[in-house]
Amino acid sequence: MSCYTCADKFRFFKKEIGCGNCGYSFCSKCCDKKISVPKKDFKILNVCQKCYQLLTNDSNNKNINLNQLEYSPPKNFLKMVETNNQKYNYVQHNPDIALEKRLENLRANPKSSVTDLNELEIRLRNLQGKTESFNKLSNLPAKEIVKTPEDLISKLTEEVKLDQEYEKYDQRELEKLEERLKNLKAGELKVSEGSKDVINNLNNGGNLEPVPPKLTDSNDEIIKKLLQEAEINLKNKKEDDDDDEWCCLCNNDAFLKCFDCDDDLYCKRCYKQTHSSGEYKLHRKIDLKTS
Repeated sequence: MSCYTCADKFRFFKKEIGCGNCGYSFCSKCCDKKISVPKKDFKILNVCQKCYQLLTNDSNNKNINLNQLEYSPPKNFLKMVETNNQKYNYVQHNPDIALEKRLENLRANPKSSVTDLNELEIRLRNLQGKTESFNKLSNLPAKEIVKTPEDLISKLTEEVKLDQEYEKYDQRELEKLEERLKNLKAGELKVSEGSKDVINNLNNGGNLEPVPPKLTDSNDEIIKKLLQEAEINLKNKKEDDDDDEWCCLCNNDAFLKCFDCDDDLYCKRCYKQTHSSGEYKLHRKIDLKTS
């Protein structure tokens, strides 16, 4: 193989280099120029002299064409821009005009009446695609929106009625309390039959002897029942005490009771093991069989 331009054969010191534009093989002397090649995504590659001249002429022609394409905007456009700039500067220096314009815009597009919460919730559901109706559960009281002065007057009248009802309720309670006080005072003035007998004995010069209260049959029966229940409870307690007398550690029969260990019961062996050292020697005990 030889170079495409000089026809010299490729050797160790004359290596083969391919042109990035035309693709022919050249030696290092004939393919020594570098330039961006449009065919290879504008990469900078080694090219031959002919390709280098072609690529440089193309780039110059493109620059000339771009310079020719640049032109000034039309006169009408420039006039419009100047008038807009003048208006903008005039409005900035005169704030009254800006306020007047804002008022005109507001009058031209008046705001609609304030929507209720229910309407807003319905619109939000429609936007989210939720068609099912649901009720929000909360412990807080619902807020009442006063729309007109008539609603406010009706609300105030209801509150006044409630206050009047509370006042009447307080008066009734006071009357009830007064009646109860009168009844209590009348009961204190009434003297029982037993006390009258005592007073008569004292006036006649007799001794002061207590008058035993008269028990009815129903009272006697109640007392008998209470005594019977008390006897049964005592028997049950004795049986429980007999059953519960075993050691708290080994469940053998208890012989000792330690007051400083929350009245725990021990046999002799467990008491010696647990109360043989330290402060446990000073614990107070009692023999159950002697007691």
